[in-house]
Amino acid sequence: PRSTASSPRASMAAMSSSGGSSAHAVATGGAGGDGLAGAYGGDGGVVNLVNAVAAQSPPFARATQEAFGGRGGSSAGGVAGVAGDARSALTTTLTGFDEVASNATGGQGGSATDGGEARDGGYADGSLHVAGTGFNGGGVTVTGGRGGDSSGPGGRGGNGGSVAGSVSG
Repeated sequence: PRSTASSPRASMAAMSSSGGSSAHAVATGGAGGDGLAGAYGGDGGVVNLVNAVAAQSPPFARATQEAFGGRGGSSAGGVAGVAGDARSALTTTLTGFDEVASNATGGQGGSATDGGEARDGGYADGSLHVAGTGFNGGGVTVTGGRGGDSSGPGGRGGNGGSVAGSVSG
């Protein structure tokens, strides 16, 4: 049976180099545990990354933030774990970036064997809003998570994850 605990969440640390040319923040949700002998798989971690990078002095050439949802755990004869969703939202009015990116990738749905139920891939949502001067380019890449595989009679493979993305400025 499925645990009543809440879905795991990811933590994130932004790193930059002093006087360097880029600021990059990455957050990845943890993978769910696998369920054996009919047990359910664990859920993948959900990632919600908002404004994790900011301009420093001296200005950076590139600022990137990336969110990756966790993989759902597999199951042998039971129900696989839910894939983690990923959201990356970056809004900046600071100057000094040549290029800005906000990327999100949904986690892979848990796979199942022995007729168990696989899960759908995670949802991905990316947005970027840039206002100010000095920006030469920017973009959003969003990728829905891959659906989980299934084997055995009565099993069902998971659907691919859906996506949404926007850029404005």
